Amino acid sequence: MVGLCLYAPSDILPALVSEQPRRHKPFFCCHVVEELLVRSIASIFKAHPTSRPAEMKFMRQIGRRLRYLPHSIKFKPYPGGILVSWEDNEAESFRMLGPNGPDYHVVLHDDNCANTEMALLHDQAALPNETVPCGCRQQSARQTHRKCLFTGLSHTSTYYATIALNEDRAFYGVPSDRLSPGSYESASYALQEAKRRLK
Repeated sequence: MVGLCLYAPSDILPALVSEQPRRHKPFFCCHVVEELLVRSIASIFKAHPTSRPAEMKFMRQIGRRLRYLPHSIKFKPYPGGILVSWEDNEAESFRMLGPNGPDYHVVLHDDNCANTEMALLHDQAALPNETVPCGCRQQSARQTHRKCLFTGLSHTSTYYATIALNEDRAFYGVPSDRLSPGSYESASYALQEAKRRLK
């Protein structure tokens, strides 16, 4: 049996597990991640028993960043563009409480831009009109939407996305697979050809 350890909130675990084929069913390690976090932070602050407020603040910050860690990043080709979507670990019930949520910073990298693919931490919050250091295209997206559309892309280039909460020292999700906007045209052409042959 092949297993995969996933981090997900407890209220969606049963649904996620039941959707997986039996042989490749994931097991969820939320409790492991949270317990390791508690133990690690406790050992860091152990030497300073008076620093309990700082320890609790640090725990809340890390917990928040884990809750908003993007995962399941997907691409969908559009004519001359790519729709990027993702999930996070926030419970849907909390997400629906209000229209406002934190912003995510989404960067669509050209395939030649390989130096950002292994980044783990989002250095600093990005401003809307700011250019990212690598020169690739960027957008901001609300946590309630968790998607954005990049248009005007080259049909011959392939792209991948990096996504993080738009805050200093936030965690990047695992980058998406690579995709070319031209794959939409290829699929559209193949569909038109199939329809033409059926006539």
